[in-house]
Amino acid sequence: MKKRTARSFISLLAAIAIILSSFTPMLTSTVQAEENVITVAEAIANNSGSATVEGYVVGYANGVKSYDFEAPFRDDTNLLLADASTENEVSKILTVQVTKNFRSEFGLFTNPNNIGKKIRITGNLEPYFSVSGLKNPTAIEFTDGSSEPEPEPVPQETISIKDAKTKLGQKVQVEGIVTADNSAIGGGKLSTYIQDETAGVNIFAYDPATFPELHEGDRIKVIGKSTSYKGLSEIEPEIIEVLENGQVLPESINLSISDMQDASIAEPFEGSLINVNGFIKDIPSTPAGGGYNITFIDSEFNTTTLRVMEDSLDVTKLEAGKWYDVTGILSQYDSYQLIPRNKLIFS
Repeated sequence: MKKRTARSFISLLAAIAIILSSFTPMLTSTVQAEENVITVAEAIANNSGSATVEGYVVGYANGVKSYDFEAPFRDDTNLLLADASTENEVSKILTVQVTKNFRSEFGLFTNPNNIGKKIRITGNLEPYFSVSGLKNPTAIEFTDGSSEPEPEPVPQETISIKDAKTKLGQKVQVEGIVTADNSAIGGGKLSTYIQDETAGVNIFAYDPATFPELHEGDRIKVIGKSTSYKGLSEIEPEIIEVLENGQVLPESINLSISDMQDASIAEPFEGSLINVNGFIKDIPSTPAGGGYNITFIDSEFNTTTLRVMEDSLDVTKLEAGKWYDVTGILSQYDSYQLIPRNKLIFS
């Protein structure tokens, strides 16, 4: 009798162990799923494979880069996802396919009040409407708490521009001298540069109307997020305050086109005024994106782009086949380029 009881007890323990072991993978899978949730920015940067993405519903895609951010929406077949509920910049938005089985709850024609809500969606990362997207979702759910976290407090301490450029994603406060009129190089946006004794940086916002007009020689205070686009360090401003006008510009640094091709030399001067000598090989007949991309070469055939904005100077006054001394801003669009402010000088 005792042997049978012991054998029965051991069998019971074995059965419990089997049951518990069947739950363990499920628990592990849940934990792993939580850990593998990525942001919209990450999904855009690496738009391949399967993933779970979390973000805010911000709108609907009518077609290629044709977006609606307010109801009414045309149908329930897609939605736009972003890391911020107020985002409307195309490059920061993920286009998401909403398949038939999810449309009753997540389609925006049926559920326009989903705008601003936070969701988590699992599917295949791949281009959709010719931009970064997510297709064939296998799961969509609202996350706990559809409101965004409390905004970061306004920083009270001014730091150097050099330090601010290392604090990507953080709110910073800097002061510097504007080195070019925004009306000359902004291309219809707020896009100019400021410089202090440590470094220079691009100040960028899509809508300049909410900020003061910035002129060369203005000393300004900027509070905003430190970011990077196409390799260029930027501050996306929330507050800009003009402290003084007519200040002396920082002294420009002499660099060669060869120096501009060496990141170890060029990067510390990105966003700063530099002097470069070069030969204009050719001048495009039409602008691209508000400016002319002019091939600028040296005697050893090193090349860079002379990015001449339409409102900065008259390109018809430039001549291909001539050497120029250029004082401009060392910028970056995947590779380093030079932005003249108002004139080029024959060398």
